[in-house]
Amino acid sequence: MSTGGSIRRLASKSPDRSAPGRTAVCLGFRMNWGAMNKAWPAIALMLAGPSAAARQEAGTQLVNGWIAEPGARADVQANVVVVRRGTIRTARLYSDFVFRFEFRPSQPTAEGRVLIRSRFGYGSPGSERGYRVALANRTDGGEALGRISSADVGMKVTGFTPVQPAVSSDGWQACEIRAERGTLTVTINGITVSSAESLDEFTGYLALQARRGDGIEFRNLVAERLPSAGEPFGRGAYRGQEPGVTLPRPLKTAKPFYPREPHDAWIQGVVGLELVVEATGSVGDVRVVKSLHPDLDEAAIASARQWRFTPGTSAGQSIPVIVTMEVSFRRTQ
Repeated sequence: MSTGGSIRRLASKSPDRSAPGRTAVCLGFRMNWGAMNKAWPAIALMLAGPSAAARQEAGTQLVNGWIAEPGARADVQANVVVVRRGTIRTARLYSDFVFRFEFRPSQPTAEGRVLIRSRFGYGSPGSERGYRVALANRTDGGEALGRISSADVGMKVTGFTPVQPAVSSDGWQACEIRAERGTLTVTINGITVSSAESLDEFTGYLALQARRGDGIEFRNLVAERLPSAGEPFGRGAYRGQEPGVTLPRPLKTAKPFYPREPHDAWIQGVVGLELVVEATGSVGDVRVVKSLHPDLDEAAIASARQWRFTPGTSAGQSIPVIVTMEVSFRRTQ
């Protein structure tokens, strides 16, 4: 498989447009609460009409079109992406997915990482946030092979089983990373090594990083995007217009971030969502009913997943309720 033959490079002085405060995502979503049509202050949401099938990119796809962050040194050699220094990332956001690839350190002491749901340029040049999976010939410590860690995001590690690097004639090892809503699992050479739950970041870039030594080689990088909602959508949930249903009310809101590529291309507008507020007040299935741009759709879904509600009720009992939301993306400069 071809990786595309080149890596785009970012200018070292280019600001990260996805950083909070440097973009203008309209802060008020206005929620459409069905017949009541009451707006939650500080959020711009009007709403979308009848349900539509969410846009999904089915199947496993080759991950290519890598972009080098400032200071990175990397290249493509036939079927192999070689990261010698720094970080390269995808051009597109990835939220829920299965990422499979093979890797090998260029030398026994070389270390690298895969970054999950990551962003760059927050606070200071070179800063990063997201989840990290260590790739090294080590079985202990914070950078042990397959160990999950985090930077400026929340999670709860639920398991780690040290695994010895595979002994093979060519040194290649297999890795599978599965991120699905609030959970993350890492499998190395067919063995589940790490798991985490309660993730509170729901989208970002996939990234490859070299940290020590002469770099890390990667090949056969493929990703399968997972759906943000099951079929049929909202099974067992109530609609707000149904008699006797008291609608959910927001307790916690979250501002979406404006991904770099659509921001710089001046892509603006509204993403329409439909979501299930569970009987616990958390957000379950989410689907896009009005698409704007693939990355803005992902950013809107990720923002919705961070909301928390007083649950809807019927006959005094908490129930799951389907509500609608519009998330507005606007540039001011």
